[in-house]
Amino acid sequence: MDLLGNVLLSTKVLANSIGIFEFGGEWGFSLNEAAPDFACSLTILEGRCWFKAEGHEGVWLSAGDTAIIVRGTPHSMASSPRAPIGPLLDLLAPHGADRFGPSTRRDAPIHIRSGDGETHTRMLSLAYFLREPEQNPVLSELPSSFVLHKETHAIFPWLTSISTYLAGAECTQLPGYVATASHLADLLFTSFLRARITSHASTASGWLRGLSDGRIGRVMSRLHADPLAKWTVADMAKEANMARSTFARNFTKLLAQSPLDYLLGIRLGLARDRMLSDRMPIAQLAELAGYQSERAFRTAFAQRYGASPRAYLAAHVSTTD
Repeated sequence: MDLLGNVLLSTKVLANSIGIFEFGGEWGFSLNEAAPDFACSLTILEGRCWFKAEGHEGVWLSAGDTAIIVRGTPHSMASSPRAPIGPLLDLLAPHGADRFGPSTRRDAPIHIRSGDGETHTRMLSLAYFLREPEQNPVLSELPSSFVLHKETHAIFPWLTSISTYLAGAECTQLPGYVATASHLADLLFTSFLRARITSHASTASGWLRGLSDGRIGRVMSRLHADPLAKWTVADMAKEANMARSTFARNFTKLLAQSPLDYLLGIRLGLARDRMLSDRMPIAQLAELAGYQSERAFRTAFAQRYGASPRAYLAAHVSTTD
């Protein structure tokens, strides 16, 4: 089982927006008040710019480099570290694009042209709203912002081709562009995440570190492949070919939770998905997740998702229908 691939596939993009930004002379913009479920990528197509995200050192980006922001992290881009910076929303407002949320659907990419002068920077901006990124082990453990330099794109050589297609003026006029581009934008996002994980495997921590451990990762994959089996810690240790106590200690050290707590988390996620897709009754959901009572299930569900099953379903029904 390709556990990383399955987790990336489970990353639910509720909305995306495509922008082509062109700047000349001195320029700068910032986005400081995005929601925690907002993410974006900024790929430099021509020229260069200065990128700074909250909590991170500033860095120069050149053609082929991509900056990725998750969890709504405040960030800015500018022609230089000393360039004046204004709100990004001020640039978007004249185009009617200053409002973007989980239900936004755009009919065309946003084209922004600002400034003049010899210095010219062109970039592809992809913005996303994600469903519960804090529940996704990849999104929750990656840095709030990171940069993929053009050398990293060699891992997935088609990333450059897709970026060029999305930003091509001639392509945006073709029939069906929006539908195709929306799918490609989602593909780029998960590919950027995978490229980051692949290129930093040796420094991974938490869930990603556990996955990269041969024996612990094998158990994690088995639990996700068959979460409803009657697993015991002894069964998991046998799967890992380790002593029970050694396995439990190593698992907890890597993932910061016990093997059984991790399994219950998988089952709660499965119950949540079945509730949203099938409207399964609470009693059946509790049994599916391995709880002896509905009350225990409701309590565990609320602790993990911040709302009772009924309230959670009511809040999410509009995004799943």
